[in-house]
Amino acid sequence: MKNNMQVISGLLDLQARSSKNPELMEMFHESQIRIQAMALVHEKLYGSKDFARIDLAGYVRTLSQELFQSYKINPGKMNLIVQADGEVYVDINKAIPCGLILNELISNALQHAFPGDGPGEIKIIIGETKETEIEIVIRDNGVGLPDDVDIHQPRTVGLHLVNGLVKNQIDGQIEVRRDNGTEFRIKFPL
Repeated sequence: MKNNMQVISGLLDLQARSSKNPELMEMFHESQIRIQAMALVHEKLYGSKDFARIDLAGYVRTLSQELFQSYKINPGKMNLIVQADGEVYVDINKAIPCGLILNELISNALQHAFPGDGPGEIKIIIGETKETEIEIVIRDNGVGLPDDVDIHQPRTVGLHLVNGLVKNQIDGQIEVRRDNGTEFRIKFPL
């Protein structure tokens, strides 16, 4: 599975390189990053003792490092904190959508929350709110999400993907707070 995703990612890279349109190149790059997020879920599954589920906190740490590299983020300027209540496991049916959701929201923060390559912090908190529910919080101290952005009626591909995955793939709920940056709070059943 991972090799197939690498082939697809390579094809997207070739397409991006052959294009002279910056917007199209960016779309190919974003698609590559999404594929890499899914491939990472499979890599974590194959590397674990349990092939049916992964530790979400471990996945987030690795994904975040890969996103920092992909977006060429200077680790000295950006502080990443991943806080988890022990090991929080999700099964494969929730792992891939969670991976894509986290990929989109972390990427959004890296691309838009800190204009001018300014310093900042992204904090991800993962825990179980009940024995049957997981909560993921993605918070940054950047410029904040504009007031006209509605997560439930998004206008961008990334937020549309997040909203659809939360509702339709993990049967969850998402809310946004705009205090001192942006905070996305996602809850879903195990």
